[in-house]
Amino acid sequence: MKSITVVPGRPGQVEVLDVPEPGPEQGSLLVEGLLLGICGTDIDIVDKGYGAAPPGQERLGDRGVLLEPVSVVAKAWEQTERTLTRSSWKPKVALVTGAGPIGLFAAMLGVQRGLEVHVPDLNDSGPKPELRAVP
Repeated sequence: MKSITVVPGRPGQVEVLDVPEPGPEQGSLLVEGLLLGICGTDIDIVDKGYGAAPPGQERLGDRGVLLEPVSVVAKAWEQTERTLTRSSWKPKVALVTGAGPIGLFAAMLGVQRGLEVHVPDLNDSGPKPELRAVP
C-alpha cells in the first residue's frame, strides 16, 4: 500500500512509499482512502518541519488520520445544534472560513442541515476555485 510519510521536525522530508499492509490487530482499523486532501497545517508540517509523531507511531499511512478532525467538526455541529434548541432564532446561513478538508467537511454538514453555506478561501488558483458552485 502507499503511505505518505514525513520526518517530524525536519522540513522537506516527505515521501510516498510502498509499505506492507498492517496485520490484523485487536481494535485496529484499516481505511482505504479514495481521495486525499491537503490543508494549510499539512503544508506547514512539510515545509517548516512542525509537529511530532504520535507516541509509538513511526508512520500514519495505515491510520484514519482525518477521523479525529472530522469527529471534532461533527461534535461542533452537535453542540451548536444543542445550543440552538434553547433559542427561538434559527439560522439559515452558515459561514465556513477555509476550504481545506476540514472546512469542506463542515460545509457538507451545514448543507445536510439545510443551511445556505458560504466557504471563502484564500486560494484563487488551482482546483479549489473550480469546485465553487455558481448560483
